[in-house]
Amino acid sequence: VANNGDAYFISDKPGGKGGFDIWFAQRKGKKRYKKARNLGDKINTAFDELSVHVTKDANTLYFASDGHRGLGGFDIYKSERLPDGEWGEPENLGYPLNTSSDDLFYFPTTDSLSALISSSRPGGYGGLDIYLLKKDPRIPFEIWGEVRDIKSGDILPAEVSVIDLGTNSPVATVSSDSVSNEYYIEMEDVGNFVMQVAAPGYKSETSALDRVSERHERIRKDFYLEKLVYPYTIWGNITNETTGEPVQGVVNFKSFETEENLGSGYSTPATGYYSFTLADKTDIVMELTAENYHGKTFLLRKDKMLGDNGELNLSLMSSKKLFSFSGIVSEQKSDKVVPAAIAVYEAGDAEPRQIAYADTTSGRYKVSLDSAGPFLLELTATGYFFQNQTVYFSADSTLLVRNFAMQPMDAGARIVVENILFNTGKATLRSESFVELDKLVRLLNENPQVRIEVSGHTDNVGSASLNKRLSKERALSVKNYLQLKGIDASRIEYEGYGFDRPIEPNTTEAGRAANRRVEIEVK
Repeated sequence: VANNGDAYFISDKPGGKGGFDIWFAQRKGKKRYKKARNLGDKINTAFDELSVHVTKDANTLYFASDGHRGLGGFDIYKSERLPDGEWGEPENLGYPLNTSSDDLFYFPTTDSLSALISSSRPGGYGGLDIYLLKKDPRIPFEIWGEVRDIKSGDILPAEVSVIDLGTNSPVATVSSDSVSNEYYIEMEDVGNFVMQVAAPGYKSETSALDRVSERHERIRKDFYLEKLVYPYTIWGNITNETTGEPVQGVVNFKSFETEENLGSGYSTPATGYYSFTLADKTDIVMELTAENYHGKTFLLRKDKMLGDNGELNLSLMSSKKLFSFSGIVSEQKSDKVVPAAIAVYEAGDAEPRQIAYADTTSGRYKVSLDSAGPFLLELTATGYFFQNQTVYFSADSTLLVRNFAMQPMDAGARIVVENILFNTGKATLRSESFVELDKLVRLLNENPQVRIEVSGHTDNVGSASLNKRLSKERALSVKNYLQLKGIDASRIEYEGYGFDRPIEPNTTEAGRAANRRVEIEVK
């Protein structure tokens, strides 16, 4: 909430761009707000926008998104308010604030040089950890210059990268401008950096980056490259051997004959792409390393180097112990394949660790994780009831097979909505119920043709009339919640059946607990 009272919030309500969006409500009185409006396509995407923070003057918006172009997972973005009152194009806040992991919940402190974020980056304790980021008073600073042929002095179209030696990863990569013939990099961090320059047909060069002493300092760094007589470029992608996801790694090249270090290529976190140009075709040893992966070393013979370049895709096996489960998702009472989405949640997490998709032809899915759980799975598919399942690995197991059968939303189909909780003897919904009810809201939004009956049921403790009245009031509470979330009242009937329709014997506490339930039936 800004100082003027205007509120910014996250919602997956109808009318959005897809997933969770950022919405805005303008204050018009002491306790009143105008109708909320979506911040639009410039800010919101078809994916999720989360953890919004607006500065007190309402001129700067910070948020996390996995829909804008970023470094991987959720990244943190900043948007400035334009003179016309609209929001400007979001700016990715870059490394080291953002990483290839999930980075969310940016919160600047009052000293303007520190901020708090939540991140799942390597080195944490698991899930999202809280980090304090401190901005060095010497940043930002700028690096610029030209890249030329060392003999002729001709300008070269080059690629210039800044490498963090602490992580062996690139923090910035730019190309020379075709008009000014210069490269330009704005740095948002100080550290142990080197610069690597490469141009087609030229020997790459690596040079230490000078330390800056004051903020907004401009460092000019020109490079003069040696033209190669018989250059050969090796390029490709580095991926996870199990999941196929891109890996940020380093490929070190050495001469097989002399063991001379020829240089290194660095893969990008977003795609895993790397490239390196050799001065000549020769037998080389390639050493591939990446954080949390087993390294690889192999020999590439010069007789395999055809033409002036060659594609060589590489893969690494994670050094973390992997727990995998797989199976088939099909329709109940048939062999029909269901192309479901399977969201995997760890206990206490609001965001899924992973989302897998069942194959549209075979129905097969596979999930690989780096811990044993337990995990909550949420299965969703258009035209089917959502399904919650729990998966955990025993002490001696790393592989599981779990097949799932999903119930189609045909007329007469009925499900029990789990974890709909009320205060004892009351019809008041407890807040723990909202997560499951919000899933039901999404289901109804995705299937707008469906009409339902919400039915309340009780155990046999107390009189029949009291239980019937209580069950109907509880069903009404659920109906009212769905309407509050935007579901049209004409799509929802409700009824209370008391203890007339038990699903378990009322002779045990477990049976009575099962009978205290809310069901949804398709009409």
